[in-house]
Amino acid sequence: KRHPQFYPFEILDFVLGSGGFRSRIFQEVRTNRGLAYSTGSFYRARKEHGLFGAYAFTKSESSGRVLSLIEEIVRDVVDNPLPSEELEAAKRSILNSFLFSFTGADQIALQQLMVEYNDLPGDFLSAYRGRIESIRVDEIRNVAGLHLATEKRVILIVGNSAVYQDLSATFKTIRKIEASHD
Repeated sequence: KRHPQFYPFEILDFVLGSGGFRSRIFQEVRTNRGLAYSTGSFYRARKEHGLFGAYAFTKSESSGRVLSLIEEIVRDVVDNPLPSEELEAAKRSILNSFLFSFTGADQIALQQLMVEYNDLPGDFLSAYRGRIESIRVDEIRNVAGLHLATEKRVILIVGNSAVYQDLSATFKTIRKIEASHD
């Protein structure tokens, strides 16, 4: 959260999948293709690192198509600039939801506690809006290229043997890990 790339990555995650119905993953995987009941992404920024994940809950026979589709969506934000309308809509949504983090004394106290816990600057909360508002299209693309590169990805698929057989035919570097029954 202390890194300058935190803000553009917040927006990138929103556009990809945490933005709900408007996100690219939800729109393409669930709405347009009907391949998953639940799908999206998440970004967890911590003191010294961040974690990004994209997910889909789908039936076994759709796993390969869904995985390929999510990879295609991620590749698109790496390779192409976001349309400015999409960037502005994401900023508005993020900032509107940010306001709802301060509707009660308990929420205000929790937000301030998280600032202290994460060793964030004292102005983190008051500067958040301005920093989100100032993000440009090129910053989103830069962050996507740095952090969503294919060689950095780890893909976890939980499924049955049929899923493994289907996926291993398409994705050559897949490795099966058997569950322990201890």
